[in-house]
Amino acid sequence: AIPLILAQSGSIQFYHQDDYVLRNISRKQPAQLTENDRAEISRIFEITTRADANPTTDRLVNMMNALKVADRKHDQLTIAEKLADRNPSDLTLQQPLIYAQMRAGRYEHARKTYDGFFNEKTGYTYNRLKPEERLALKLSAARLAEGDAKLDEAVGRYKDVYAEKPDYFPERG
Repeated sequence: AIPLILAQSGSIQFYHQDDYVLRNISRKQPAQLTENDRAEISRIFEITTRADANPTTDRLVNMMNALKVADRKHDQLTIAEKLADRNPSDLTLQQPLIYAQMRAGRYEHARKTYDGFFNEKTGYTYNRLKPEERLALKLSAARLAEGDAKLDEAVGRYKDVYAEKPDYFPERG
């Protein structure tokens, strides 16, 4: 029994060590990434996306953040999809999926995900959302329109967000 406990302890420590590595990488700027950082991202990505893997939500979030720093858009989308599948009715899990889809140039998919928030099957209606969720959803719509080169729509949506909460946008110098 003791060897089994020691083996499990070591594998748990190794698993959490990977989370620590991902957190450190995600705090860096892209220009600060080393070849070792990139190799670690690849290694941990392979472990996390194996068919038999059951990564924690923390692992998926850390992985997404590290992939964003490494500018691995399509891999980030893969992780965002895994994360969003955990709870399709959770806006905080769906929002990163929309952004990952946009970063990967999949605006049609992002639009479909966004439109899903207003689909009765998902249980979402705009009025059921908390005020901060409605604001985040409005901002997603504005960014989606901007990324899809629908600039008149984007400007109108940004104005709606600004009208609702003028201090939402940080000052830009």
